[in-house]
Amino acid sequence: MSSASEIETERENMTEAFVAFVRFEEKLLLLKRNGSTQHFPDLWDGVWGVADTPEEVLDRVAQSTGIPVEDLHYHGTGPERGIDMGRNLVDVMPILVVSKSEEVDPSGIYTRAEWVDPGTIKDYNCIFSDLDMENAHGLFREMYGSVGSFLYIVKTAINSEQRVADEMYARLHGSGSMVALQGEIMSILHPPAMRGYVFVESSALHHVEKLIGRSGGRDP
Repeated sequence: MSSASEIETERENMTEAFVAFVRFEEKLLLLKRNGSTQHFPDLWDGVWGVADTPEEVLDRVAQSTGIPVEDLHYHGTGPERGIDMGRNLVDVMPILVVSKSEEVDPSGIYTRAEWVDPGTIKDYNCIFSDLDMENAHGLFREMYGSVGSFLYIVKTAINSEQRVADEMYARLHGSGSMVALQGEIMSILHPPAMRGYVFVESSALHHVEKLIGRSGGRDP
């Protein structure tokens, strides 16, 4: 019978894999790998695994975090990335999992857990950052961005939708402090058929609130 460590090694040696990004409300879960794991020792991770179905992904997340499967929701996936692991090219799929619980008990290859603002991922040494490939340090953050954005609805006065959207865009792409939000605000949308609303795609609600507060277009 294989030991738990042997099973972990077998999973990490497979050529297809996923990283599950677990969110609770506006926070993202980062898990730190132990120093003896074969790949990415002592680096921060989501939940790494191999699976063929959403159910298997949720089982893996539950095993690694201690969060009950019934408190986890499989939200969706992003495009696979080819990761050069040295001896082989591994296709890694980012997956977003939403949790109803923030109680975490890391296990297996993980020794620590932190719920963080997604905007602070850049402050952590995450998996892939030790690889010899282009943009290795930002790859984990980019993979999260491909699945971690949410669409927020901003209510405006009727007939002021375009003005509000234009002012938000100008603030975001101007020369002031809002420029720092460009990596967190993916798009600002005003569907013509939707009167009284502007849609903002962002990684977290507080980034949208900051942009609205400075836009000058927060109509009553």
